[in-house]
Amino acid sequence: MRPGITLDKDHINRFEWYIRHIRTALKANTGGIFRKITGYLVADNLNKSPEIIEKLTELKEKDMFAKDWNSLLEEALSQWKDFLEILGSHNPEDERIKELLK
Repeated sequence: MRPGITLDKDHINRFEWYIRHIRTALKANTGGIFRKITGYLVADNLNKSPEIIEKLTELKEKDMFAKDWNSLLEEALSQWKDFLEILGSHNPEDERIKELLK
C-alpha cells in the first residue's frame, strides 16, 4: 500500500484473498520450486483498531504478515548499510558510496 494510507478491513481481506489464491494456484504445480508461500502486507497505521490487530495476529499464524513502512525501510537500510560499508572499504574514494553512507 502507498505510505500514509491507514490499513482497514477491506485491505486485509484483499491481502488474504491474494495469498490464498496464489497458494491454491501453486498447489497443482507439484514440481514447482515454490513450497511455501508467505505474504507481507506493508501499510501505515497498523494499530488503529483492536479488530485489525486481532486479524493481523490470526494471519501471522498462517504466514501472512504485516509490517509498517518505517520498519520495512529501517530493516532495508540496515541490511544495505552493511553491504555499502564493505563496498566502501574496497574503494574509499568512491563519491557515490560516500554519499549513500551519509
